Amino acid sequence: MDWSAKPHKHRPLLSGPAIVLYLACVKLLVHMLTAGNYGFYRDELYFIAAGERLDLGYVDFPPLVAVASAIARSLFGDSLAALHFFPALASAGVVVLTGLMARELGGGRFAQVLAALASLVAPGILVFGTWLSMDAFDQLFWALAAYVLLLILKWDRPGLWLAFGLVAGLGLLAKVTMLFFGFAVFVALLLTPARKHLLSKWPWIGAVIAFAFLIPYAYWQIQNGWPTLEFWTNYGDKVDPDSVVEFLFEPVSVSFLLISGAIVAPVAVVPVLPVEALAKVTEPVGGNAGLESEAREAAEIPQPFAFREGWEDLAETVARVHRALPEEEREESCVLAGDFGEAGALDLFGPRYGLPQVISGHNNFYLWGPGGCTGEVVISVGVPLEKLQEVFGSVEQADTVECEYCMPKQDDLPVYVARDSKLPFEEAWPQFKQYN
Repeated sequence: MDWSAKPHKHRPLLSGPAIVLYLACVKLLVHMLTAGNYGFYRDELYFIAAGERLDLGYVDFPPLVAVASAIARSLFGDSLAALHFFPALASAGVVVLTGLMARELGGGRFAQVLAALASLVAPGILVFGTWLSMDAFDQLFWALAAYVLLLILKWDRPGLWLAFGLVAGLGLLAKVTMLFFGFAVFVALLLTPARKHLLSKWPWIGAVIAFAFLIPYAYWQIQNGWPTLEFWTNYGDKVDPDSVVEFLFEPVSVSFLLISGAIVAPVAVVPVLPVEALAKVTEPVGGNAGLESEAREAAEIPQPFAFREGWEDLAETVARVHRALPEEEREESCVLAGDFGEAGALDLFGPRYGLPQVISGHNNFYLWGPGGCTGEVVISVGVPLEKLQEVFGSVEQADTVECEYCMPKQDDLPVYVARDSKLPFEEAWPQFKQYN
């Protein structure tokens, strides 16, 4: 069979686009069938909380992912499969767009299927179809924008710049990294004969359309004192300061790892194996596939799985501390979490365990404020002891959170009971602020 030949009209079910679509459907099916094998991912606990507090923007992300969370839960319920449907669909969409781009570039059936298959198994794309995040939508809009750009340049259809602007605008609602894509396109146009497009009105109208999507987000930033700029400044602390040689060599070494482990890689990012089996598979290379991730200490299992472990253990431990309080203290207590993962987990599971209001100073939880928390009795987890002692007159450790396969930071985590805020709690609240 000649896979490079153009598809026959009388065999549409075996054409390149059809096979690409089959691959995308397989990917979507795999994501849906494995969606409930582990718990909620740390970040999506935060996005669930954001979806319950819809706004024009958030400290560390634009509003699209929160809207996706709210819609998914409204339409399909609170299950993991419900929450993962949209990112899985977006990830499958990348497979389709990759195959279509190969087709527009002149590739026959074999080229289209090979390109789609490459995007299907690529760990960096595959992993973001397994939980709700900004990145799944970011990848989809980058791929869709690239496809529209390809159509514009190949067929000389300047009117499609309006569609490009629409796609770029939606991408900006997912993640502002779409600005880098737009800048790269602009520079590429300047440096190639395609610069003729810049002499027409269409790309400029497309740019206006794209930036129009940022107006509500910019308004939110102004109203809240540009918190995202502060977040980006602090985010630099997470970057590993590689040397030039390490920076240049790392992509090569990682590529070799991924190619040599093509069979194992999908297992390491898709929640197929039971956690005990996964730990045995990844143990020889240091749990997180031997790679550092966001400057965090590696867990026993890869980070995409470790960040799904231990959240109900956290809620159960905090609830145990809450139940042990005298009745009058339980009624006026609140829960103070150290980061958005802990806060999101306690916010989601709290009602099941009878927990009071959950607050945190991390990212957008800080802007949501202390609510009705008086600071008289606070159950705190993840907040440094020194910080609590600065704010409260009395702090005692009441319990410890333990989890086997979670990230090391979440294991052996003290739970404190703090009493008697030295200041009115609303005045003390800025001391818990952390944008990072």
